[in-house]
Amino acid sequence: MTEKVSDPLIHALLQGKFNQANELGITMTIHPDSQLEYEFSEKKQDAILTALGNVIENAFDAVKTKVESERKVSIFFTDLGDDCIFEIDDAGIGVPQENMSRIFQQGFSTKRGFNRGTGLALTKFVLNEAGGDIVLEEGELGGACFVIIIPKD
Repeated sequence: MTEKVSDPLIHALLQGKFNQANELGITMTIHPDSQLEYEFSEKKQDAILTALGNVIENAFDAVKTKVESERKVSIFFTDLGDDCIFEIDDAGIGVPQENMSRIFQQGFSTKRGFNRGTGLALTKFVLNEAGGDIVLEEGELGGACFVIIIPKD
């Protein structure tokens, strides 16, 4: 990963999530063509760290109840072009069509319990504040694929 991510904080976050995945019995892979050499402003770096932390944690939640051979999360990132793009794909059940329009709303959650529905809303907010965005696509692993887009300065 050291060869793929030059930003020390983003590298540390990804390394920490990789270790957490191992502890949970989740296979987390980073696409071999991934590359991130761009130096972000502090605001954009903070937005990316918040977004990646929340989205990867959600991906872990989506797969942790599956049998171990199906607990998969894949990450791809690139800084080629005008934007930096991160894709987090999981092998969970995905987001039902009826929830697609509400998934980034404050207070909305597909999880049970109290004090839910803040992670994706916060993620969308901080990315928008930094000029970026997050979108949800159908994943290649069968679950959800969140795409984080942040423009270069």
